Amino acid sequence: MKTFLARFASLIHFVLSGFDRLRFRGESVILSNHRGVDAYLYRQKIRYVDFQDHCKQLTQTLCQQTDQRTRTRRSREASQQSQNR
Repeated sequence: MKTFLARFASLIHFVLSGFDRLRFRGESVILSNHRGVDAYLYRQKIRYVDFQDHCKQLTQTLCQQTDQRTRTRRSREASQQSQNR
């Protein structure tokens, strides 16, 4: 794992740790082979030359949504803790 992180450090924005398995909503099986990727791109109307930008945008969206959910949860927990005092 450390070798992987060192090799791809410039591409990694954050690391989730402490999970043996993690499942996000949805399925990514379609993206596990070239035909699935082709089908995904066709359905989404994404050209091959635009795929990298598409991936960057999806990553940015995921990070923003994750940050927002974290802030909301922390705010809710802080509010509950202050009410319990």
